[in-house]
Amino acid sequence: MLYENNLYDIVKSYFGDNLYITGSVALRMILYTAGYDDLLETLSNPNDIDFLYTGRQTEECRITRIGSYVNPKEPHRSVTFVCENTENCDYNTFDLTMVPSVKHIVIDGINVIDPRSLLKYYQDDDINENTRVNVEALKEAIKRVEQDDELSQRLFYRPKQTHRKDFGSLSRALF
Repeated sequence: MLYENNLYDIVKSYFGDNLYITGSVALRMILYTAGYDDLLETLSNPNDIDFLYTGRQTEECRITRIGSYVNPKEPHRSVTFVCENTENCDYNTFDLTMVPSVKHIVIDGINVIDPRSLLKYYQDDDINENTRVNVEALKEAIKRVEQDDELSQRLFYRPKQTHRKDFGSLSRALF
């Protein structure tokens, strides 16, 4: 498989289904799933993995250790965990950022930020050469996916549909 989900599983054990992969690892997962090898070849290998987790707006990450990784700093909404022994880690660091909500998709059972949302995150970041290449690959991928109904069903966020009958039971419960 293109990505190692061991770290995802470890971090998920702390945050449950409120954990999402973002950044360059998410981009690689999206491109791999879409079969866009030509775009994958333009990217450099990720040097870390970025996670988002959903929580209350004022919540800070107070966890100081996750598996072999430690957070050497004070609690914040965004923290970097560093591997104590790099021989035992897939990545030397990972970033964990609290956000109020995430539009996401699921790839092989892993929560991944939606490609359009990922593009917004990239555009809000400082642009360096790696980021520029990632943005260009992501824009091209989004353009291609938009032209493919099957892929767009799998790779674009779809809000859950609420059916009218659900409102009926809700109104009966309220009155």
